[in-house]
Amino acid sequence: MDLSPLVGTVPNQNVLILVDPELASIPASVKRLMPPDVTIVSSAPPRGRQLVDHVVVAAREGGGEIDRCAAQLMLELLYPQTWSASPSNPRYDRPPDTRLLQNEIERLLLYAHPDPIRESHVRDLIETGPNDRVFRFIDAVFAGQLDVATAELERLLLAGEEPAKLMAQVQQQVELAALVAAAPGKPPIEIGRALALTNPNRMSGVAASVRGRSVRSLIAAVDHATDVDRKLKTGHLRQPADALYHLLAKLARTTEPTRSRAGH
Repeated sequence: MDLSPLVGTVPNQNVLILVDPELASIPASVKRLMPPDVTIVSSAPPRGRQLVDHVVVAAREGGGEIDRCAAQLMLELLYPQTWSASPSNPRYDRPPDTRLLQNEIERLLLYAHPDPIRESHVRDLIETGPNDRVFRFIDAVFAGQLDVATAELERLLLAGEEPAKLMAQVQQQVELAALVAAAPGKPPIEIGRALALTNPNRMSGVAASVRGRSVRSLIAAVDHATDVDRKLKTGHLRQPADALYHLLAKLARTTEPTRSRAGH
């Protein structure tokens, strides 16, 4: 796509500004399409102490106050992996979204009014921690609730969770679910002990998440997880996030319940 005609229609006395908040820098392929007189400006979001300062100032500009401890807690809850520093691999970076932060600050100001925003207000209002979100995400995946799973995944990625890590967690859950199905009637905790899991009680949750699922559907889930993993490793799927969405779509089609004899 040649952008020259678009830029060329702008009168000299005017300025055309194109903004993409999702990009920290302009891809080389896009730069090559730009006319020579275009100015490209890029900037990285604040992190660490600068980001805490940003939250404090934003609260003050909104007509209230937030102490630094409360500001840092808010950032830790919203961006646990990336608020203080960007990851070494930029593919896994989910930079803090200053627009989202502004919305959260405004909500907290209303909630705390007329008092300053304190840590207790942040804990009351900010979404629960990343582990709870991961559990909700995996539960939705195994319930075949693609819309819920996708929404939870977006929240996790926004909070800085690495797609590759989430992919591994889903794949592990698929494998454990298949093992539960392969040992009907055996207590889940015993299966966990036989597998030498650090927390054998985890298998109780796995068993509950697949209750009513047919063995056939769980075997299909393993096949899908293996296929997606192979495609990611061989380059057919380039990014872990792409592979994760691909796997979600496949797993959503394998959630048919076990049929009862009365249904035949």
